[in-house]
Amino acid sequence: MNIVKETKSLFKLNTLNFFERKKVVNMKFEVVRKEMPKSEQLYSYFQLFNKRDTVKIKITDPDENIEYLTENSYKTILQQIIAMPDSEDDLNIEVSVFKNIVDNKLSVYCYDEFTENLLDNNICSVIDIMESFIGDLNYLIFEVFDKNIFWCTKTIMFIHNSKPIFNNEIDRNERLEKSKMISYNYSFIGKKILPDDFYITSDIEGNPYTEIFSKITTLLSLSYISSIYSIEGNKISGCINGQRTMQYEYIVEDIFCNLELYKIYDWIYTDGNPSDKATIAYNIISLQCRNVKVIDINKTALHAMVTNYQLYLKENVYQYLELKNKISTFICELVNGISNDTIGILSNFKNNIVAVFGFFLSVVLVNVVSSQPLENIFTKEITAIFELVLVGSLIYFGLCLVEVCYKYKKFEKEYENLKNNYKDVFSTIEIEEAFDNDVVFTETKNTTNRCILGYSVLWVVSIIVCFIAIEMMSDYPVIYPLLKSFLAKIINF
Repeated sequence: MNIVKETKSLFKLNTLNFFERKKVVNMKFEVVRKEMPKSEQLYSYFQLFNKRDTVKIKITDPDENIEYLTENSYKTILQQIIAMPDSEDDLNIEVSVFKNIVDNKLSVYCYDEFTENLLDNNICSVIDIMESFIGDLNYLIFEVFDKNIFWCTKTIMFIHNSKPIFNNEIDRNERLEKSKMISYNYSFIGKKILPDDFYITSDIEGNPYTEIFSKITTLLSLSYISSIYSIEGNKISGCINGQRTMQYEYIVEDIFCNLELYKIYDWIYTDGNPSDKATIAYNIISLQCRNVKVIDINKTALHAMVTNYQLYLKENVYQYLELKNKISTFICELVNGISNDTIGILSNFKNNIVAVFGFFLSVVLVNVVSSQPLENIFTKEITAIFELVLVGSLIYFGLCLVEVCYKYKKFEKEYENLKNNYKDVFSTIEIEEAFDNDVVFTETKNTTNRCILGYSVLWVVSIIVCFIAIEMMSDYPVIYPLLKSFLAKIINF
């Protein structure tokens, strides 16, 4: 569908002022009033435009009376125009199409006009325009209506197809997040544009976009592999902090295509740890670019980066296995240690029960075999002694609990220290994977807390029951009178 030809044919035009830029199409022309198309023809004309776009027609008569014709009201307004007296006067008509991005698609009604208006800008403006198109999207399809055309980058496609499908190769948002870990920019803060948006993966002969897109790919790749960079006015400047700090400054328009920079950028941001890769890249670049400019870097640099990264991974694999071995040993010691300490509370509780009841039993037996046995074993003195023994048991329980908690905190601190020892070697994600996201430690911690709580409740309840039993059996209770007096004072107060 060629909208220019269709418009000329419908309105019987010889000349037509047409332009298409960014998200707007505009057509201006003159029509004799009596040759205005019929409503059915005008309706068919509206169907030529994609439904995601908004179409508006402004009609101006010789008396400067302005009417607006849209798809919803064109029939009524057309009837008004037709009802006017016939005349040879011309009507001035302006057709405006406001293009909207829906389902990652944007209309292009005249490919040549759109391309000319887009590329008739400097490099920085082209970057800004493309950034305004793709924004937060993961990919964007330019649906071309007037030419049978197909070419694409990793995130952008120009295609003549009623139902285009785009299998984008990368996750834009993921790469944008990774870039924040590697480089810092002064002028591109908030920008959402990548070298991948301009790296052409499938091209056509004579493509007017090839040269400028290749330059932009080089420019952005250089930016995204720099430690710090800034693009201001017509200059790009930055530095790479490797074994030595390299600073650079270039005129943007003088940038030439060097896709080796893109390959380095793509290697850094694809798989693996981007921070580790960037560190290796910085060191290689600073060594190889002592006598050449960064923009002139060749393919030997990437080869050296890959080789060094493989050696780094081998060393890391050894350290990773060593870490896993240490973790396994530590976890076993942790589980056994905490389990023994927890069981120790139960063991101490049993020993305490034996000691307390042994004491009680010995008092009873002594009284039984005594030549003058007491009628009431629980005298005032014996009751006080028994309750002092129970208080001692409670204190003993507290000491056991403090000891277990101290050992538990010690194990927890050792566990965290083991994780921190490898922060300079592995990323946070790798460390969490090696420690299995603390699953074993968390399960051990929860089990320990439940056991300590259960044993503590059992111990404390046993002491309270013993206190109550002694107070009830004794003719000289100690706690009950004190408690009764205390409650009376509170009530009277």
